[in-house]
Amino acid sequence: MRNYIITFSLLFMALSAVAQQKFKLSGVVLDTEGPVPYANVFVKDSLNQKIIEGTVTTEEGAFELDLAQGTYILNVQFLGYADWSSKVEVNANISLEPIVLKDEANELEEIVLKARKNLISRQGDKIVMNLKNNAFAK
Repeated sequence: MRNYIITFSLLFMALSAVAQQKFKLSGVVLDTEGPVPYANVFVKDSLNQKIIEGTVTTEEGAFELDLAQGTYILNVQFLGYADWSSKVEVNANISLEPIVLKDEANELEEIVLKARKNLISRQGDKIVMNLKNNAFAK
């Protein structure tokens, strides 16, 4: 009986190690001028859209994720660029083709800057009170 328990335990540990095998998903993120450093790279579960794993690209635009076997949606985001996504089937170590991000121009409509003088300021050896910005003067 003891031999059966030991055999079953070893078999269970071996199967659980195989079931949790991780594969490497790697690639590089580029734009028209070269690598995109510090871009957000993350994968979502293709069924429930939950984020599974994420990282940030290196200064050379490279990234690497450790994932279990399955189907995922790979997403890349960076400020000033359009979001990029693609479905990925992971069942072995994968090195992706370079991901090229496209510029996304956002134009601001208008910026209004307002400045006020301090209510109280010091000029040399005297203190000056600016009554123009005083709440009582309005």
